[in-house]
Amino acid sequence: MHTTAKTGPYTLGGQRIDRAAREYVYHTGAHKEVEEALGFTAPTDRPEPTEIVLAALTGCLNAAVSASALKHGLSLHRQEVRVRISWNPYVFLHLTDPEAKGKLHDQFGKMEVELIVEGEDITEEDIAYLEESMKRSAVYNLICLPHECSPVVSTSSVSK
Repeated sequence: MHTTAKTGPYTLGGQRIDRAAREYVYHTGAHKEVEEALGFTAPTDRPEPTEIVLAALTGCLNAAVSASALKHGLSLHRQEVRVRISWNPYVFLHLTDPEAKGKLHDQFGKMEVELIVEGEDITEEDIAYLEESMKRSAVYNLICLPHECSPVVSTSSVSK
């Protein structure tokens, strides 16, 4: 199981940013054991898309905390974000329908996010500030808040 995703141009302040250096390619798939269980030939370890999303979350949370600590005058010697979530693969494996009674099946359990920090004279108020700061993460917002999404399937215009 191998998929490729690419990033492309974006808009910042109404200006379109489009340059070759922004065209990142991400190769994803599944763990070797999962590919073997699904019957793939020559399975290979690749990061799963969900792992990349969670890695993006930890990176964005770290960036939000770093920026907030700097703004607040906090000197952090160490910070680490840990994210854990359980996943039920039944929908992915076609063992259950993706929807029941018009609602999407929730494939995940409760997400646990932990921030570990070390620094000089960190107070309870600083900890509360850092907890609030994590909510400034764009990826946290993307994952934790409902967003309207209606997938569309189209055919390629490439002739066969």
